[in-house]
Amino acid sequence: MSSTFSPAQVKLIAEIGGAPFFLDDAPSHLDEVVRNNNITPAVIRDEIDAFRTQREQFTSTINALRDSLKRVGIEPYKLEPESAEVGLLLPRDLFNNELARPIRESAAFGPD
Repeated sequence: MSSTFSPAQVKLIAEIGGAPFFLDDAPSHLDEVVRNNNITPAVIRDEIDAFRTQREQFTSTINALRDSLKRVGIEPYKLEPESAEVGLLLPRDLFNNELARPIRESAAFGPD
């Protein structure tokens, strides 16, 4: 499933704890549970219910966060038609947590 996300999105999803629900191969995991417990359907049911409950809690938390941010005026930035914006995610350790150097270096790309 991670092939539907960009590498930056994959990293961010993993950082907020969403990997088991959106990046890891959940169907294969559940298939393995079924193969390992084919005689005990209750174990299979419990495992699937636990996964579903955890995923629902995670998505509910994310939705509540989105709604809370919206209530305080923080919403996704919308670009005008026929416009574009480029963003860079730079690892902090690349610049030792100091932004002055990359800011100076990026000035070379700005207007004269």
